[in-house]
Amino acid sequence: MTSIKIKFRPSSVEGKEGGIFFQIIHNRVVRQLNTDYRVFTSEWDAEAECIIVNENRSATLCNIKERQEWDYARLKNVIRQLENDNIRFTADDVITAFHRLTKEMSLFNFMHSVIAQLKQLGKVRTSETYTATLKSFMAFREEQDVPLDGITSDLMLLYEAHLKARDVRINTIPFYMRNLRAAKAKNVPLSVICEGMGHDSEATTQIYLASLETSVVDKANKMILRLL
Repeated sequence: MTSIKIKFRPSSVEGKEGGIFFQIIHNRVVRQLNTDYRVFTSEWDAEAECIIVNENRSATLCNIKERQEWDYARLKNVIRQLENDNIRFTADDVITAFHRLTKEMSLFNFMHSVIAQLKQLGKVRTSETYTATLKSFMAFREEQDVPLDGITSDLMLLYEAHLKARDVRINTIPFYMRNLRAAKAKNVPLSVICEGMGHDSEATTQIYLASLETSVVDKANKMILRLL
């Protein structure tokens, strides 16, 4: 039996933010997974194990709360997968798998790898466009990365509003890269996917298709049907 608890450690310095961490408990062995999420004592509900969002820091706290929920969901998925594999594992194995999954499913890491591939193929202008788009999205996220399975229509609407508020022309390069191969599996023609993604050639679309993780794509099957 494996359980997850969300804990808060107050700062030893008065007036400073404390840290949030996860407790992974498996076979009575407790391990700690630290995070970079920091809130004040007054912003933490110890009984409910959740952040209290106040008006003064609403945007910051909502962002932390969102990321914390993503982490919790990924931890649950890691544990479920380990249990389904029907092999013996430890609390340390859960943390190791979580770190590996987080790195593999990071949007920023994924985009950097795709940009590097575009440069290698001589697609300089496309790589520059994607680099500018990534920088814009990173500014919107205040440098906080996002897992690929955290890219939702709601998040894209917020990004669109962010651009409009700054009177920036909305870039048509979407962040639904994880849905490309799901579209391919549904026999959507490559030319249609290419046009819908705003790519300058089918070769660019193929780069994305070759880069995506199958495990991520499987989760996107339902979403792609709505997006196409």
